Amino acid sequence: MIIRKIIILIFISILAFFISCESPPDDHILIPITPPDTSSNFSITSEDSIIVLGDTLILHIHMNFPIYKEGMVDFKDGTFIYFNSLEPIIDTTITHIYKTNGSYNIKVEFYRNRAEEYKYIYVDVLPCAIITFENNPLPFGDTLLIHINMKNPIYYKGTIDFHYGNIIDLDSPVPIMDTTISYLYPISGSHNISFKFFNAMQSENHELSVNILPYYFDLSLSVGSKWIFSYFFEESYPPQSYYIKQYGIHTWEIIAFEIVNGDTIYKVQQVRDDMIINKLGGNPTPIIDTLQVDFFFYQHSINFSWQLFYSIYTAEIPNRTFIEKYPIIIEPNGGGWFAAFNDVSGPYHYHYERSGSHGYSQEEELILTEFIKP
Repeated sequence: MIIRKIIILIFISILAFFISCESPPDDHILIPITPPDTSSNFSITSEDSIIVLGDTLILHIHMNFPIYKEGMVDFKDGTFIYFNSLEPIIDTTITHIYKTNGSYNIKVEFYRNRAEEYKYIYVDVLPCAIITFENNPLPFGDTLLIHINMKNPIYYKGTIDFHYGNIIDLDSPVPIMDTTISYLYPISGSHNISFKFFNAMQSENHELSVNILPYYFDLSLSVGSKWIFSYFFEESYPPQSYYIKQYGIHTWEIIAFEIVNGDTIYKVQQVRDDMIINKLGGNPTPIIDTLQVDFFFYQHSINFSWQLFYSIYTAEIPNRTFIEKYPIIIEPNGGGWFAAFNDVSGPYHYHYERSGSHGYSQEEELILTEFIKP
């Protein structure tokens, strides 16, 4: 009897084994056992994902499961914080101040038995300085106004480089706050301006562009237009006791005009009313003479003639067109002289100066003192 019961139990066990090996029906799915999601062991949050340079970044680390004793925070600016504890790390708060603005993807990681778990949190550090132009683009000849606003008063020093040899240094005993800088460009076009602000720990750089519009040069004259120049000439060569000096008033006046092939030719009478000294220590002698020259007005240029001591200097300038620099200064690469023109009177300043061996020197200058336009 006992043997029969044992045989029946063995048979039932074998039958149950084979039944368990059969595939389950379609409406029953076996769910595999998976390891726990380790990404839920800790979480990290920031009080602000966007901060301003000079602000303190505050990170909160929350341990869902306090299983880690070691870890690290990489702020992606060369700064690291390390955790090494005898007891599991629990909730903690860490702070950091960035030295430069930018975007940083901070990495936080923890270790246990060679296993690693890490997360990233993104923070955007905005510049402290807000720089705006009052007017851009800017007409040539207008003054550029640059407004600088500091979100945080952390900088005591800075530089503004206009890239024309003009650099403004900012050095203050108190933090730089809101300020306005003015600058006048000598030439039209697109210009970059470099800004740098810094203290002992932090710095930021900005590169902005301003567009200076070309100047439209448009000069018109008429019969009766008159220029009155002060005149000066002096030449000296001591080894030969040579010395001459002439000074006085030169008057130009348009007395007539004619039109040839669409171009206007103005007839200009130039009168010299000068005093001349022919030797060092000599007495001045009056000299008055008259010369007639032509000013040629073409479609997009003008030819002017200046009566000088030894010769007549003729200069051609653009007209009724856009120019990069105003006023127009004609100056050779060798230097020593220049002629200046605007679109009110045309010629208004001429200067020549040179020196040589054994004390030789020569200087000549015409400066417009009055312009009359009928």
